[in-house]
Amino acid sequence: MFVSSPYWNCPKCRKKSFGVVQILPQSYKRRCKDCHYPDGTDDKCIYPLPTLKKKIIYIDQFVISNMMKAVSKVKECGGTYDNDGYWLEMYERLCKLCHMQLVVCPESCFHREESSLCRHFTELKKMYELLSCDVKFKSSDEIKIEQICEHARYWLDGQPEKKIEIEPQSVIDGKLDAWQERFTVSIDWKHSNEIVEGLRGERGKVSRGLENLAKRWQREKNKSFDDWFEEESSGFGKVVLKAYCQSLKGMVDKYQGDKELALDDILVPFSLPYSLLQSLKFVFMNNGVNERDVCYKVMEYLNSDSLKYVPFVEISSLLFAALARKYAAGMRKPPDEGLETDINIVSVLLPYCDAMFIDNQMHSYLEENPVREHLSYGTKVFSLNHKSEFMEYLVGMEQSASKQHLEKVKEVYGDKSIHCL
Repeated sequence: MFVSSPYWNCPKCRKKSFGVVQILPQSYKRRCKDCHYPDGTDDKCIYPLPTLKKKIIYIDQFVISNMMKAVSKVKECGGTYDNDGYWLEMYERLCKLCHMQLVVCPESCFHREESSLCRHFTELKKMYELLSCDVKFKSSDEIKIEQICEHARYWLDGQPEKKIEIEPQSVIDGKLDAWQERFTVSIDWKHSNEIVEGLRGERGKVSRGLENLAKRWQREKNKSFDDWFEEESSGFGKVVLKAYCQSLKGMVDKYQGDKELALDDILVPFSLPYSLLQSLKFVFMNNGVNERDVCYKVMEYLNSDSLKYVPFVEISSLLFAALARKYAAGMRKPPDEGLETDINIVSVLLPYCDAMFIDNQMHSYLEENPVREHLSYGTKVFSLNHKSEFMEYLVGMEQSASKQHLEKVKEVYGDKSIHCL
């Protein structure tokens, strides 16, 4: 039942029923659906496949939502309805490029969290899973910890300015450059109401914090872009240490009976501050720091100004500095509720992507100097103001595929894989 087209003539029974039964990362298998050749002691019919180098494209949540609505004709859940057919064409182009084994659009924790706040969660989940090709970015906390731990090794070696190696597969769950199997497994799940309300509450808390920060920036007329950048980049380690100490105090209070056990108390070992400090202790001890001194060395590292060379710290600090400059120059509009999430998405994922489609606001900040001149990752960034350029980018990838690659795709998946528009 798993044998499918395209069919060849079977080497044994000669019927045109010798189809594809399994697709592996670098090869695929054929089997006859009539005589079941190869079977028993027969040699397996395995055919090698060429190495792939897929483009990684991050699609923002509002794009997922608009494509979902264009396909299902659902007009709710925010966003712009597909009056000109753009979102439907984008969906079809991305699907085709995924089928052609040229592109992957990994799902992320940001997709999952933002979708869980929408009533059309199931439809959104199907959309981003379809385009992900069973590839997921690790959680933002995992990526941050990986970057900091690698940089900490350079810091210990006296090379704090050394750039960390950007290797997309290291932050991916799944096989990035693998030929995709026809079938994927999806688990139908939803966050509990308690978690959803917790996410909404956390977003509201962050939004109020940004509003207060914006009011402070409005008063800082004499500060420069570099002043705000240094403040943001040097503050990350201090914030982590403060949060870690607060979580430990909370645990002590709980065990002493001074407060009731809450969900946050249970999740302390899984929080970013706790996980990061434990990971750094392990890195430092593996690099020659003795157990007696390791805590002091970790604190010295997190209090240093060298964390500005960690990619996500650098990018987020640049974006916050750009935002601060606008408020100091007279901008009055309060920050959007999703602004902190947008900054987190860009700062964590941009280095690993070949292209991103994000909102206009984030795109405009990335285009400003000195933000633009500091970012050298080569990522192409698009937004609604540049949607025609994004479509040209997708068409260009399709047209650049070699004849040999297209023939191999047809051999494994059939003609429809390259003629699905």
